[in-house]
Amino acid sequence: MTRSRANKRAPRVSFFRKQTEQMHLAMGFPSLRADHPDIYAQAILNIILGGNMSSRLFDELREKRGLAYSVYSNTKSYDDTGLFMIKAGVDNKKILEAVELIMKLLKQLRRHGVKAPEFVRAREYFSASS
Repeated sequence: MTRSRANKRAPRVSFFRKQTEQMHLAMGFPSLRADHPDIYAQAILNIILGGNMSSRLFDELREKRGLAYSVYSNTKSYDDTGLFMIKAGVDNKKILEAVELIMKLLKQLRRHGVKAPEFVRAREYFSASS
């Protein structure tokens, strides 16, 4: 296992400007270490949020609203910490709308949780891909 060299700082934002029509967005959040008892629950949550083409992020940002060319979430776990990340390729003119929608989806997930059918689909996807 790898240990992180995470520097626990306050939230921050960094922009790197290039003359392109698409912005690459990456949002990172502290997450579970590799030996945490809820690591498999986190894997299921990742699938529901952005782990495949039927995920909440893909459905809302790409399919329904056309805000992103690509969007997904992923996790990394280390001996002492973890990272939950959301990445998206977004038209420069739609970046604020995309970030607002991502934050809204995260808040909805936290407030309302996951319904049984969505959980079952994610669990089956996890079992088939493991």
